[in-house]
Amino acid sequence: MDHAIRRSFRTDAIHFTTLWSLGTAHPIFDLLGENPEFFVAHDAHALDLAGFVLFVCGLGPLVALSATWAASRIGPRSRSLMTWMVVTSFLFVVVLPIVKRSWEWDAVLTLTAAGSMSGLLAWGYVRLSALRLFVTFLAPAIIVVPLLFVLQPGVTRLLRASEVRSFQGVEFTMTPPVVMVVFDQLPLVSLLDRDGRIDASLYPSFASLADEATWFSNASGVAGLTELAMPALLTGIRPTLGRLPVADDYPGNLFTLFGSRYRVVATEPITRLCPDTVCQGNRPSLLTWLRASLSDVVIVYLHIVLPDAIADRLPPVTRNWKDFAANDTWMGRWEAHRGSDRERLVTDFVRAIGPTAEDGRPPFYFLHLLLPHEPWVYLPSGQRYATGSVAGLNRDGNWADNEMAVLRSYQRHLLQVRFADELLGRILERLRHVGLYDDALIVVTADHGAGFQPGGSFRRPNRSLFVETAAVPLVIKVPGQHSGEVIRTNTETIDVVPTMAGVLGADLPWVPDGADMLAPDAAGRPKKKMILADGSGSVAGPGDLAPVLAEMVAQKYARFDLPDGFNQPNIGLYDELVGRRLSELDVATTSAVEVFIDGHVLFEDVDPAGPFVPAHLTGAVTGPDSAARASILAVSLNGVVAGVTRPYSFPVGGREGAWELVIDARLVLSGANDVGVYVVRPDRDGSVVLDEAFRMTDTTRNANLILDQAGPALGVTTAGFFLTEWAGPRPFRWTARTATLHIPVDLDTPPETLIIDVLMTGPTRKALTITVNDDCTVFDGKVFGGWSASLPLSGCRIDRGTVEVRLRSDVSVLSHSDRRELGVAVGSIELR
Repeated sequence: MDHAIRRSFRTDAIHFTTLWSLGTAHPIFDLLGENPEFFVAHDAHALDLAGFVLFVCGLGPLVALSATWAASRIGPRSRSLMTWMVVTSFLFVVVLPIVKRSWEWDAVLTLTAAGSMSGLLAWGYVRLSALRLFVTFLAPAIIVVPLLFVLQPGVTRLLRASEVRSFQGVEFTMTPPVVMVVFDQLPLVSLLDRDGRIDASLYPSFASLADEATWFSNASGVAGLTELAMPALLTGIRPTLGRLPVADDYPGNLFTLFGSRYRVVATEPITRLCPDTVCQGNRPSLLTWLRASLSDVVIVYLHIVLPDAIADRLPPVTRNWKDFAANDTWMGRWEAHRGSDRERLVTDFVRAIGPTAEDGRPPFYFLHLLLPHEPWVYLPSGQRYATGSVAGLNRDGNWADNEMAVLRSYQRHLLQVRFADELLGRILERLRHVGLYDDALIVVTADHGAGFQPGGSFRRPNRSLFVETAAVPLVIKVPGQHSGEVIRTNTETIDVVPTMAGVLGADLPWVPDGADMLAPDAAGRPKKKMILADGSGSVAGPGDLAPVLAEMVAQKYARFDLPDGFNQPNIGLYDELVGRRLSELDVATTSAVEVFIDGHVLFEDVDPAGPFVPAHLTGAVTGPDSAARASILAVSLNGVVAGVTRPYSFPVGGREGAWELVIDARLVLSGANDVGVYVVRPDRDGSVVLDEAFRMTDTTRNANLILDQAGPALGVTTAGFFLTEWAGPRPFRWTARTATLHIPVDLDTPPETLIIDVLMTGPTRKALTITVNDDCTVFDGKVFGGWSASLPLSGCRIDRGTVEVRLRSDVSVLSHSDRRELGVAVGSIELR
């Protein structure tokens, strides 16, 4: 390579890195630098952050230089064309946010305009030396962009994290076993019965503990976000914006207090307040950490640059600080990891509880359990019944002004609160079994609550909805306590650590904002206060929440005659039909409206005792717009009206006419279940007629394996499939270049046929290869448009309990508004 060519490549390297830094690295660093909680949630240490910076800054330029070098091997024209393409793509992500903010255009026009401008500027870059010189002048961005990121206060603190150690020399009057369980997003209102007591019939574990402990019935959290609420809970200090939920920012906390005297076993899925010197954990390698984090980074970046109409289809980034790439389906990462981990966290926690420590030190068991935090997918039994999607919860954390959408979510929340109670019961039972319960100091509480008011915020406190977000359960059982007591003094979660220290006779080596609420002179405060996460200040609430709590509990019972999660909410849409048999009603066989049920085949062979029970029905209505939107739907299960609902007035996941219903899972029978949907029509005499709009008639026991529900119902796992989309009432999923399904099968009755239905391929014929278990090719050819086939598996060896189906295809880009590389749009895959 001669001197001129080397100089040209050096220039390309500088220019590509400059454009990449401005268009890609800068927006990522800008957002994450201001929100370092992202790195805390991903348990990032200094080496991880350094690798992250190098990867984000260098990936794009490295790929671009490799492509340009390969093109230069073909010839100057190819190199020039590749340079234009690279510069166009790098400029596109610079120009797109500018166009997005400057003009209120639709997504197609925004993308087209940004693409045209980028292509024109790239043409000028290739042709005009003045533009290339201008890019050279911007080259300091290569250093400035990452430097500004690492100089952000939060990132700097993570990079220079010190080795926090436990306090030495702290004197304890007593050192009994200590157990602390913190639930996430659990409003006290959910637990209370009509009389303001913990409902023993619905929440027996909480109630039984309160019967033998001290219940602080006027307790409240001090922040509505976990990254603020947990440090306050574990330090006794009111949260301060700008501090991270890590030990370096909160060196005085419950873990460092106990670390020198106790054997600490802590489960912290979100925060990192227990230092490595106290809690030894298994650190993943840098490559493993990067792989686990980059999918979230991609989602964050796309939210920044894409038009809102497209970004709204992406997974939300406002609810959690990790696993954004988890889509709102059963097969998403949230459901596959965070969802399943929530129960496993308790299983591992319970298993770790033992009678004595090997080194003779008393144990301190701590669990932050991500329940009943959404996604709401659990029945009280721990079985799953639903997808993680939440209709009506906007991206800004506010509910839609739609009472029915909020009530459906509230119903699902109540089901999950009952599961949280069941898990608490497992922990208490284990403590009794190993002989720790009587002598232990046990603390059970929650970091914050949640609001369920139409048009209101889900978790942001305000003066009118303060109690839902603020009021939380707080139950403390001191060693040897067997009789219950209720303390109504104004208590906040910042009082928990001082109260625990008071029980143990320890002087805190830092000054808390909270106080020992079991002390004889405990007086409480005249007001409550919750900090706002956006830095706009705080919200004050009354010192006594009892009157407002009573109002909220009364509202709960007005919404539900029995708030057990199984009973339907009172939505005023022919509620009296629920529970009646179809044989008692006037049923017609025709309707102008057709109703589609997602995954209705899952009702064909149900095991009510299995891990999944199909109790969350979703779908959409089709037909004349006015009739469809006005439809009131009665859903029947096995000849009985299980619930009444209506289509939402807003799109759900981009889907018009969407509806949902949570039915009583106890009504689902073993084997085949008959589901029907009817449009409720008032008759002239004041009675109602049910016009049949959908009725399941397919008696096959095969399920569409790409449906979202196939994961929990059938144990199917997928990779390489994009999110579910809709073609009218039909769901489909685009494949990437390679897509796989792993399907459990019964070797006594192995599948004989693979049935596939492709709805579309895009603009071109595409080569498609389908293999089973790696080495058995059942199709190898080209497809175009709609294509279906029944492919015999007689030549394939099926000798293990899982069948792998792999699809490899050509890919294409549909349009400027959809730059995904798509293979084929699969409507269904079945094994028979």
